[in-house]
Amino acid sequence: MKVLGNLVSPILSCMRESEAKVRFMACESMYNLVKVLRDVALVQFNEIFDGLIKVVADTDDEVKKAAAALDRLLKDVVTEAASERYPLAFHFVCFPPLLLFLKSCISFGLITISLLANILI
Repeated sequence: MKVLGNLVSPILSCMRESEAKVRFMACESMYNLVKVLRDVALVQFNEIFDGLIKVVADTDDEVKKAAAALDRLLKDVVTEAASERYPLAFHFVCFPPLLLFLKSCISFGLITISLLANILI
């Protein structure tokens, strides 16, 4: 599983590529990786979430759809982690730094609350 977990970083870098087809395939690849290795998604949640934020508002509709599917799957994984099946697998200790960053972005006017809500919903 550790070797497969090493796939996350290259996939995330493909999510930042300029070509829409590459970003689409990166979203699809990440979806498949998360679907099979839910524990990897929990361990590397911050990195995956950061990559997802970048593609969820993509200019290409297909990339947006793939990002939305990945977003739904991540929500399912986190919800499942809070259940009895993975009671200690996901800790919210690592997530607050990202939330503090988003709060700072809102404070400085770099992002609006409505845009943030659209990203997180």
